[in-house]
Amino acid sequence: MSISHAINAAQTGLKVSGLRADVVATNVANASTPGYVRRSIILSETLVGGRTSGVSSTGVVRATDSGLTSERMTLSSNVAQSSLMASTWQVLSSRIGDDAEGTGLFSKLSNFESALSAAVASPESGTQLSALLDAANSAVNELNSLSQLVTQQRTEADREIADGVNVVNAALKQVEELNGLLAGMDRTTAQAAALMDDRQRALDTISEYLPIEAVPRDGGTIDVVTSEGVYLVAGTAKQLEFTPGNAFGPNMTVDNGALSKLMVGDLELTPGASSYAAVSSGMFGAL
Repeated sequence: MSISHAINAAQTGLKVSGLRADVVATNVANASTPGYVRRSIILSETLVGGRTSGVSSTGVVRATDSGLTSERMTLSSNVAQSSLMASTWQVLSSRIGDDAEGTGLFSKLSNFESALSAAVASPESGTQLSALLDAANSAVNELNSLSQLVTQQRTEADREIADGVNVVNAALKQVEELNGLLAGMDRTTAQAAALMDDRQRALDTISEYLPIEAVPRDGGTIDVVTSEGVYLVAGTAKQLEFTPGNAFGPNMTVDNGALSKLMVGDLELTPGASSYAAVSSGMFGAL
């Protein structure tokens, strides 16, 4: 090897080392950035006249595992559903009470039962009758308060479903737009890696509301399909539809048409519906 070849090889090595140092620094700086995926440099041998003349970088690759990513999104849906269900049951449990020793409904019904027994034993006692009336009023007030709580919970859930539909629709549209950008781009560039991170962040947002899978297509694009087999992005993004209610009576349900279904096109995604497309988990499943 001539001195010029040796110097050239050393220069290319130093250049690649600098690029790798920049990538490592970027990885460290973004270690806690949501949706960021570690990058690494793609290296290739440089040949001149059939002889090695150094090394060069041919692009950037993201360290991803499609299987693990899919599993993580499924777990995100399950965790979102479980967390919301747990917090809701905690609110209801704290109001109803766990036993007669607490301050909730069980306690007030227990007090009413005790007051009733005392009044039966001493029907002539004005004090016992007054205590019975107070205990009865307390139980009735608590039942009315719980009824108001249920209505409030239903109202908040309906509003959160509507808000979630807007969030998911915006994320689906973002996936469509990012697909368009990536389709006409060299996907080994740092810019493409950043766009793929953005697309995965959009997918992560969607997966919190309903379980989905990303299906790779030609040209670096992806389709988005629910775990039940409903396409949400197939070239273009579809839109979820939901109409929030204005009032919530005890007899108002989705089944009797008084409350809105969750739809995409003519397919019903409402959790618990007889449709094969019904959502099984995620925030929508809980709400």
